[in-house]
Amino acid sequence: MENDDLEFTPYRDIFPYKTFRPQQREMLDETFNVVAHGADERVLLISAPTGSGKSSNVIPAIKYAKANMMKVIIAISTKTQISIYINELESIIGLDKLDTHLVTNFSSMFNNCLSLPKAPDYDLSNATNISSFLNGCRKIEELPNYDLKKVTTANNAFANCYNLSKVPQSILNLPSCASCESMFNACSSLTSIGNIDAPIVTALNSMFYNCTNLQKVGEINAPECTSYKEMFYNCKFRYAPITEFYKGKDLTGIYNSCNSMIEIDHMNAPEATTLYNAFYSCRAIRKIGRINAPKCTDARGMFNACWYVVSIDLSGMVLSSLTQYSSIFSNCGRNARPDDGAYAQNIPYIYVRNEEDRTWLLNLSSSYRPTSWNTNNVIVAGSAQDLREK
Repeated sequence: MENDDLEFTPYRDIFPYKTFRPQQREMLDETFNVVAHGADERVLLISAPTGSGKSSNVIPAIKYAKANMMKVIIAISTKTQISIYINELESIIGLDKLDTHLVTNFSSMFNNCLSLPKAPDYDLSNATNISSFLNGCRKIEELPNYDLKKVTTANNAFANCYNLSKVPQSILNLPSCASCESMFNACSSLTSIGNIDAPIVTALNSMFYNCTNLQKVGEINAPECTSYKEMFYNCKFRYAPITEFYKGKDLTGIYNSCNSMIEIDHMNAPEATTLYNAFYSCRAIRKIGRINAPKCTDARGMFNACWYVVSIDLSGMVLSSLTQYSSIFSNCGRNARPDDGAYAQNIPYIYVRNEEDRTWLLNLSSSYRPTSWNTNNVIVAGSAQDLREK
């Protein structure tokens, strides 16, 4: 075509992009001519490689159909192909008029509607399944006051809503929910969350995974939860929002990569068997209070890359019962040197002291086996400097 300027196209007001791909405008113009002119030109066959913009041929058809009170029918061979069109969806006429008060299943209703500008204000009072309800709706900034009291499954409900910054308290009231896995996964604009009431939930895995700006979390009532895997991965709070894990068995990566966290007062996990990477790469943390996890067998990488840690209380763990413990203290106490980016190993040893003030010295640079440690009355494990200050 001699002129690729959108200004000279009859469908310029609904074409969503600034420029055409090679030969794309020629295809679109030909489509418009076919639908707008004469019975002899009702059929058009286009063969073009992937990425040439074939799917956009519905745009001139929609332009003509809308002006003439007609419909456009799109035939697809698989249900996943509809996402090509759904991803561009910004509005649906009459969307706000849907009566949803009897609907129970909202799963994937607006999944990956990347251009949907706001969340629909629906009645969800009878909803039981909202899995992936608004997953991937990147433009949504806040949620309505949904009533989720009957919801039993909320996995990925609002995941990947990158601009979501406001969550009303009603959405966190989940008295019937058994699973909230990845509910707010990758909601990177969230800075705070209110109190969460989920009295029967059993899995909170990745609920706030990669919520990179989340700084404040209210009280969490989840007494039946058994799995917290990577619940707060890469969040930004300074103090741990949960320290009581009543029935929690799997705490894999619970605070993995929480680089802003400076202290955890204690951790009570009497049923936990797995603390794999629990504090991995918590680079700013200095003090880890008493960890009560007598049943733990897997502590691999538990304190790996805790660069600034000076005190760890292991008195609530039976270290001789660990069956997996590789890299448990790797890179502990490494303080960054801002001048050249190098690191100095400041805790080459772990000092363990019992109630009689006896001290054992464990060299981290050598091979060691926790089964040989006498830790029956451990009070503190920390750096030499930390012990001298006491």
